[in-house]
Amino acid sequence: MSTSRLRLLGLAFLLLSFFALDSVKAQGNSENGCPQSTSNEICIQVIAYGRNPGNGRCCVFPNPCSVPPGWEVFFTAEACEAG
Repeated sequence: MSTSRLRLLGLAFLLLSFFALDSVKAQGNSENGCPQSTSNEICIQVIAYGRNPGNGRCCVFPNPCSVPPGWEVFFTAEACEAG
């Protein structure tokens, strides 16, 4: 594979990652009962799910550090729903 093709693939991956993360942040907003992520910590960038201890609802967050304190953290939606 040529260098220019690899650069284009890398750029495409970065752009898609940016839009995917933006989508994850939008899903975790207060309009659907989930708190906004407010963490400014340096944290692993992996989608995390948190379960609200008050109502048992699962919310998606851009990383585990963004899950509110007191909420249980999961790394798949299935585990959060089953948990």
